[in-house]
Amino acid sequence: MDNFGIMKIAQQKKLMNIDKLAQAIEVLTDMKARDGKIIEVGPYCSYADYFVVVSATSTVHAQAMSSALRSLANGSANPEGYNTGQWILNDLGDIVVHIFLQETRSYYQFDKLWSHAPTVAIDFTPGQHQDIHKQVLSM
Repeated sequence: MDNFGIMKIAQQKKLMNIDKLAQAIEVLTDMKARDGKIIEVGPYCSYADYFVVVSATSTVHAQAMSSALRSLANGSANPEGYNTGQWILNDLGDIVVHIFLQETRSYYQFDKLWSHAPTVAIDFTPGQHQDIHKQVLSM
């Protein structure tokens, strides 16, 4: 396969990931997530291309968001951290959704840990997730 073919496959994969990102953001918007961002981690880690990071108002809220994301998980294992609800990881393939209680997110300084990676803030206003395609492609 020539370089053009490899680049075309990579672009198709990125577009599929962006579609899944938009679906996840739609779910998180419906679930009233807070303080969201998308972090492009592909160049820095081998197991994901993007992290979606959001905050929840309570453990019940975090668990409800995680449960709502299960339909996008392609039958993967149960989310890590679901039982405690402090920091839940939903594995959506090349996208990992981190759902934090705000105090847990602050304690671990997760945003600071990934501050070197390209980031896009998420607008959780209903109907705004369509702009995710443009924002992520510009990262």
